[in-house]
Amino acid sequence: MKGKLYTTIKIDNVWGGHPVKFNIIKHNGVFYIAYYNHERNMVIASYTEKTKKLRKTILSETLGWDSHNGVNIGIDRDGYIHLSGNMHKNRLIYFRGLKPYDISFFDRISKMTGNNENSCTYPIFFNNLDDKLFFRYRNGKSGKGDLFINTYNENKQEWLPVTNQSLFDGENERNAYPCDFVLGPDNYFHVCWVWRNNPNCETNHALEYAKTENFIDWLDVNGNKLPIPFKIFGGDLIDPIKINGGLLNGSTKIGFDKQNKAIISYHKFDSDGNTQIYNARTQNNKWEIYQTSKWDYRWGFTGGGTIKLEIEVFPVEIYNDRLIQRFKHKKYGEGTWKLNETNLQIQATSITSKEFGIVEKDRIKHIIPNDINSNYYIFWETFSANRDQRREDFPIDHGKSVLNLSIQKIR
Repeated sequence: MKGKLYTTIKIDNVWGGHPVKFNIIKHNGVFYIAYYNHERNMVIASYTEKTKKLRKTILSETLGWDSHNGVNIGIDRDGYIHLSGNMHKNRLIYFRGLKPYDISFFDRISKMTGNNENSCTYPIFFNNLDDKLFFRYRNGKSGKGDLFINTYNENKQEWLPVTNQSLFDGENERNAYPCDFVLGPDNYFHVCWVWRNNPNCETNHALEYAKTENFIDWLDVNGNKLPIPFKIFGGDLIDPIKINGGLLNGSTKIGFDKQNKAIISYHKFDSDGNTQIYNARTQNNKWEIYQTSKWDYRWGFTGGGTIKLEIEVFPVEIYNDRLIQRFKHKKYGEGTWKLNETNLQIQATSITSKEFGIVEKDRIKHIIPNDINSNYYIFWETFSANRDQRREDFPIDHGKSVLNLSIQKIR
């Protein structure tokens, strides 16, 4: 985003009392944006780039104080809009548009497949290379949850499970926290995950990986088939980090180098007990782990609920033909590293801010998609996470924020 010129459009006044994930997708010159307005109503908006027309529809869902309750959009091959969100161990909440590419009216549908939909969290729509629409979600809870993947049949207007089983099996002792599926330059979808034993975030452990073309057959990084459902150490093991080792779900990211090799980024404690950013990549068909940061700081997170981030991990990216990685740190601020392409060590550091995304006391700025090569994004401000508990210490107007859409200008 640095060095680009953007046009900024105000979308709406939105809820800023605590962070919760919004979503934006672009399709045929139209931006579709899902969010919660300042009254905490679920909203879907569309902005047409050519006509500059903005439309909004309020849906029958109201956000509580839980930062897990993000909202997500999908578009099928016939142009119908799908939306799901406001769930943290709740029955499935799902809306489908009544007309193609139209956000005016939605059906609220009580089920997709009708199975494993009584305790849903983390809804994500995504499309494969043929634009076929998929939906993934967790059913269950932290420590005892399973991830399911459905696919949409446009002819029958119905959802079907991709397989007859969950993707992960924690054997009633743990559950997997996967990152988003990332489409790589090799046309595979890549995913990494950690295991977590219970709601306490310090129980994250064991970083693993797999890739797929069809979400049925799963492979390790070298193309060898892996059995599903994945059990502990059943994936392609990257780093056998133990409980209380500084690994955190949500802080694992996938990027790629110039040779199209996947690079897995995450943090854990070093031998001195400090929290560091590590990057893992294969060398001679084995995962090699490189410590990239050399910070003198320990982030000792514990407990349940949504926690305040003190370190944020970003994927390795290619920008201006250079391998770069951005970072946010409570002590060292925000910046970008230029990395050595061979050993992923820091060659140069550019600090953009001395603070961790703070715009004023306890308020942070959010950007989606947070991709340095993106030509559009939405941004807004909120108070920081509060362990999913209600805030009592701020005036009601402080819960209001502005959601903006920025679109890159063509020079």
